[in-house]
Amino acid sequence: MITRTRLRPTFPILLLCGVVVFVSTLASAAEPQWIRVNSSHFSVLTDAGDKKGREVILRFEQMRAVFAQLLMKTRLHMPVPLEIIALKTDKEYAQVVPMSPTNSPTCS
Repeated sequence: MITRTRLRPTFPILLLCGVVVFVSTLASAAEPQWIRVNSSHFSVLTDAGDKKGREVILRFEQMRAVFAQLLMKTRLHMPVPLEIIALKTDKEYAQVVPMSPTNSPTCS
């Protein structure tokens, strides 16, 4: 004789919730989280996180100050912030950099 076991109504709901959480975790792990970090002179778009974005901004502000000193200017006029895209890895950079006919990154 074959007996059937009835599943409780909560089991399919729990299974569905588990699948949704698993799929959303995979989707969020595959897509990088892009953030924008701004200063008065620069705007950095990065997928490396807030801390790295702020480090990039700091370095560019420092370079700006050095160039101002070298050019003997007390004020450098920049009407709009310079846009910077900072990629997290060299692999990502290799995917977006323009390639020359010899399949090496262009430097122009």
